[in-house]
This record gives sequence, C-alpha cells and structure tokens, in this order.
Amino acid sequence: LLSVRPADAAGDSVGSSLLRCVQLALLKHADVLCVRTSHDASGGVKQLLSGAALLSRPVRVMLQPTGDSVVDGAFRARVMVEPLASVHAIAEFVRARFNADGTPRTAEQVASTGAREQQRHHRLQSRSDVLDFCVDSEPGCFEPTGDTADNNDNDSDETAPDDGASIAVTMLTNGRELDPNDSLVRAIVGSRTQAQDAAVGGGGANDADANVQVTPLGPVWSDSHVLSYVVRTSAATATAAVGAAADDAGTAAVPVALDSASATPFALLNEAIAPRLWAEAPHELVALVRLLTLVRATFEHGELCNERRVCHGAGEFVNARFDAIVARQLDEPLLLAAGALPPWCEALVTAPARIVSLATRWLYFRATSLGAGRAMLAYEERAATTSASRAERALSDRSSLSAAFASAGASRDTPMARLERTKLCVRRDNVLACVEAALIKHSGTRAVLEFRFRGEEGTGQGPTQEAFSLASRALWQDGAVAPLLWRCDSSGAVQLPLFPRAYATGDALPTRVERLFEFAGRLLARALLDDRRVDLPLAAPLVAKLRDARACSAPSQHAMALRAVDPSFALWLERLDAASRASPPLLDGAPIDALELDFALPGRDAVPLSDEDVAVTADNAAEYVRLARDALVGAGVARQCAALRRGFRTAIDDGDLRLFGDDELLELLCGRDAVWPLDTLRACVRAEHGYTADSVPFVRLLRVLASFERDERRAFLSFVTGSPMLPIGGFAQLGLTVVEKEPSQGTTADDTLPSVNTCYSLLKLPAYSSDGVCRQKLLYAMEHGRSFTFN
Repeated sequence: LLSVRPADAAGDSVGSSLLRCVQLALLKHADVLCVRTSHDASGGVKQLLSGAALLSRPVRVMLQPTGDSVVDGAFRARVMVEPLASVHAIAEFVRARFNADGTPRTAEQVASTGAREQQRHHRLQSRSDVLDFCVDSEPGCFEPTGDTADNNDNDSDETAPDDGASIAVTMLTNGRELDPNDSLVRAIVGSRTQAQDAAVGGGGANDADANVQVTPLGPVWSDSHVLSYVVRTSAATATAAVGAAADDAGTAAVPVALDSASATPFALLNEAIAPRLWAEAPHELVALVRLLTLVRATFEHGELCNERRVCHGAGEFVNARFDAIVARQLDEPLLLAAGALPPWCEALVTAPARIVSLATRWLYFRATSLGAGRAMLAYEERAATTSASRAERALSDRSSLSAAFASAGASRDTPMARLERTKLCVRRDNVLACVEAALIKHSGTRAVLEFRFRGEEGTGQGPTQEAFSLASRALWQDGAVAPLLWRCDSSGAVQLPLFPRAYATGDALPTRVERLFEFAGRLLARALLDDRRVDLPLAAPLVAKLRDARACSAPSQHAMALRAVDPSFALWLERLDAASRASPPLLDGAPIDALELDFALPGRDAVPLSDEDVAVTADNAAEYVRLARDALVGAGVARQCAALRRGFRTAIDDGDLRLFGDDELLELLCGRDAVWPLDTLRACVRAEHGYTADSVPFVRLLRVLASFERDERRAFLSFVTGSPMLPIGGFAQLGLTVVEKEPSQGTTADDTLPSVNTCYSLLKLPAYSSDGVCRQKLLYAMEHGRSFTFN
C-alpha cells in the first residue's frame, strides 16, 4: 500500500505526491533484476575487453546442404567466419557455388570467377547485413527518367553478378530458419536461447548495484557450429515469399502507444505489460509499473492536476536507478552482438510510463533494431568517447579505456564491425527524384548510403546530410509536389506543421501521391537507420499514425487530432457543433441554415462528405462535424498514412518505434530546432589550431552566433552540417570546432570568407576585425556556400 499525502500548501498536487511515492517504491525492487554478463564479473575496463577481444576472433562453421539440396557435388566446407558477419553474407557465399538452375558449380567454374571473387570467398568479413563486399569504384549518377529509372554513367560494383541471380539460399540451424539480417553470433545464440535461459536461471554473483547473471558465450568460439542451407530456384522463392507475406498479413502485431493521441487513461493497461517480458519480475514490480503507467496517462489528460501536463521521457517519470541498470546492460558487447539481452530490458524500455530516459532508449534502439553491425558501432562509440553519458559514468577507469582497447585489438582504428558504404551521385537540381530512385533501388540493403552532388568534389557525411535535407524539404516546398501531399490554406501555401491533404474515400488515390508518401516513409526510415536528419516539420498526429496504425482512428480522437493539425478550423467545428445543440441553434448570432454550407470540406468541393447534395442545417450539423473531422484526420488520410508506413517498413520495423513518444520520435527524425544562448555556445563550441577560448575572434564569433534569428540559425547549421536542425542532444552533441583560417597571400582576414568541413563540423574562421565584419562574412558564406568544393 502507498501512503499518499494530500495536496500541500506549496501547491504539490495529489498526482505529484502519488508519482513520488511510486518512484520510491520502484527503487525497492530494482535489485530483483539480474543484469546478465557473458563472463565472470570483474568490473571496470576488463569487463568490456573480454567481449571486445572475442568479437575479433573468427568462429568455426560447417556449411552443409539439407533437404532437397543434398545432391552430388553440393557444396560442403569448414570455414572460419567473423562473428559479426551477417547470415545474408554467408548465404551469398554459398550461392556463389551454384548455377542459376540450382545445380552445383564445378571447381573450375568457381575458379573462373576471378581473383576478386576468390578474395571475397577467402574469409567472410563482418559487413553487417549487406551482400556486396567491395565498393572500390563508385556508382554512377542517379538521373531518373519517369518514376524510378536511373542512368548510371560509370561502372558500379553495387550489383551482384548475374550468375546464380535467379536462385536464393536459406540458412538454417537445428531446423530453424535464420533471419538474413542477423549476425552469425546472434543466429548461433538464438538457436539455443531456451536451453541457455534454463541453464542460467539460478542466478549468479551479486554486487553492490544489482544481481549479476552469467550467460556464458564461450562455446560460440570453442565449438564448431553446423549451418545447413537450402537452395531454391526463383519459382520456389516467389512461392515462399507469397506465403510469408500472407502469414505476416494475418499475424502482424500492432504496437501499443499509450502516449499518442489514441491514448486514454485506462485504455491499454493490460496490453502495456507483456507477460513474456516480465516473466523474471515479481508481481509487485509489475503492479508498480502498471500504476506508474496509469499516473502518466492521467497526468497527460489533466485528471490528476489542474492543467494538462505533457510528460517527456527525460522528465519526472524517469527512474534513475532503472535507467542506470538498462545502461549497464547495454555495456555488454557480446550480449549485444548475440541478441541475448534479458527480457526485462525490453520491458523497461518499452513501458509506456517511460521510466527509462530517451538517451538510454535511443541506445537500446540502436543496439536491437538496426542490425548487429550498427549495434556494435554504437557500442564502440559509446565506449570510446569522452563525453558524459550514463553508460560511461558507470566505468571506474575511463582514462585507460583507449589503451586497453588498443591492446585487445578493438581500438577505434580497428573496429569490431565495419559497415558497408554505398556511394551514390545525385543531381542538385533534381535531388528529390534522384534520392527517391536511389532509395527504391537500395531499399533491400542495410549498407550506409552516402551521397555526393554531381560536379562537386565533396563526399561523406556533409553532402549526404544535405541530400537528405534537400530531398525532404522539396516534399513540402516544391510547388509542383507540396499541394498534392499536404494541407494548404486558401492562398495555396502549405500549412505547418505538415499533415496529409484529404482525398475523397470513394475515389482512387492518385498514384503519384501514394508513391511520394511511400518515398517519405523510406526517407524517414533511412534517416533513422543511417543517423541522418530530415527537414520535415510533421504534425504530431501524423507521427502518431507512423508509430501506431490505430492512432487517431476513433471518432472520439478526431477532435483532439484536428486541434493539432488546424486549430482555427477545429475551433470553428467545435463552435458549430455546440451551436447545433443550443436552443435556438445560432452561430455568431445567425441561424445555421443561413451559413449556406453543403456537405463538402470548405474550399475543397472535390472532397464531398456525403453522396447526397444536401445543405447543412441545425438538424444535420453534428453529422457534418463528424464527417468533416473524419475526412481531415481519419478516413480521408488513411491511405496516405498507410503508404507512409509501408515505405518506412522497407528499412525498419515500425513496431520498434514503440520505444518512443510522438515528440521524441519527431526529435530523432528531424532533430531539434536551433536555439543557443551565449552560455550554451561558450560551453559547447571548441576553439583549436590558432584559437583559444579567450581569443578575440573566437569570442566575437560566439556573440554573432548568439545574435542570430531563427532563420539565420537554421542557415548556419545547414552551412556547417548540411542540416538546419540540431541533432538529438542539442548543441552539445553537434561538436562544433572553430579553427583559424589564414588569409591568402596579399589579402587580409576581412577579405576572406569562412569555410567549413561538414563531415567534422569544423568551421575555419579568419580573424575578423569587428563583429559587423564577422556577421557579414558569415551571412554571405551561408547564403552562397551551397556547393561542396575544395577551398
């Protein structure tokens, strides 16, 4: 039982007192969660290194056919495979040993593939979820003709050889089909998960923070593992794909979203606590999490306080103890690579009460939803960086971390995982169509996509980020595209925040509209996958629909959603609805019949609300309001939202988005709006190579930046990073460094423009003589520095 004080004189509400009591009660149960480790608990840097060192050692694998693939001459071999190599890469290794008709190749045929193929097959590299191992030459420029065609003007190494292209190889272990996106170590551990859980269910050594449960993964390297394969021709592959699609359609799970517009205080409490995830937790802990979920939902609906409160993940509902426990669990590299995190870890990060911080949930998302390669890269970044984070503060000896990693063969120069990078060339004057064609062509790969602009020398993160920004901005600023996709005002200007334009449900949705919304989904997913930012100011209800197909779908939720999309029209509909129920039914002193409205959206006669041509009267005004809301945020935009989700699912499972709230997901996709007071700039901007924190030109720059208006701040960020928005974590995460730029011979600093290296957020600033000159030169460079050329 919880003892809750009544509201006190300081204004502490009953809800706040209840929240505090629940948080304190949760702390008493933190020690019941067993933190898993893959080795004996020794603490400190050594605990990290045993996993890092193992992940650099290959695994012994026996490849053999099974089922109908057992024929004379079928490929069998013992190979050494890097633990982070993907199942897909291993399948491609096997596929190269078969002809297009499914018959085994002879040794002579395999040898004829050339030196490059021999090198590719000598040792499977950890290329994290991608097929192509070599990116020595760069693909040509994407110049679409029509919808998705592209014209490559250079030779490309992206596409696999035609030999064997009509067959597919499925990998199995212990009769279980393996996910092509899984790493080898994750596939091996997954095949014995149940037995492993039973073996370690008794617990382990204790420490001061939490119980530790040892999950030994040594047998992954000490044993030899059998991977079976089945070779299917194109016809069999197509049949299997159709069957899988039908199964997915029948069993697809809908994510829970208590904090979206579809939430009610009591609606989804039973769904919010998944029994399989809380199997290791006592009943009292489950009950407290359910109670905290209820408190949060009622807070958001204003039922426990005088005013409605929007509760974010980093706010008062975060429990610091549970947050630290999850962060500690994410410091186990072997468990991350093997996908062997305990079920309570997922339960805590997905709890609708948001008791784990956004930063930790973002780490968990990168560790579990983006593939093994990205999970390990995220781990290495977290372990090697010196910036403050919860995971790093748990390390007792941060100073020796770099040296220790180097000795273990896991330094930043020798990463545990290497992501494939596919380089693509796009045209700046047709960036929307070029990026669309690129994403369609590469929708099946998890390689990092990097863009460069045709005729410009710059490559890497900066040009890629700008390509994402320009393509996303074109979706709502291109006059030929935007009116087809988004709500517009009476003048034809797109309304912000962005929400889909309504189309009549009885008519077919225009093909171009459906395709562009699907592209928008692809772009959002690829941005999340590759850690880019897009310039799409989406409305909260649209983000909610991306997270949860059921969001804003009930008529009772339409009014709230419409207030977020179009406040003025939502208010007018509410007034009309209230007037129709009044006696007499008057709106602004006039009868409703005098408004001369018909059953169609105002200004949009092409979107009728009824099959009959009838006028709006006091008797049918309530029905008009219901149909108008449904057309604007319900059925009238359902197909557009479905296309958006369909495009998103080509790269990321939208069910994984249940970790985040609507506002949090919008921040992850689009970044934060640029706001930086002078104190923030002093704390976050570094001065190097000619400047110090006290240098006059450096201090002058900070004053100029602090004086920028919103549009100027967005332009500066675009100039420095390629995106007009700050990354998650704000300006501190940007890592802006300012160095001195020497003027050319015969010129002065005041005659020299600043330049940037966008890949490293590096600003090269001449020593200007005054604030005015500094501001003028910066604005000129921001306005005209629209291309990536060597300076």
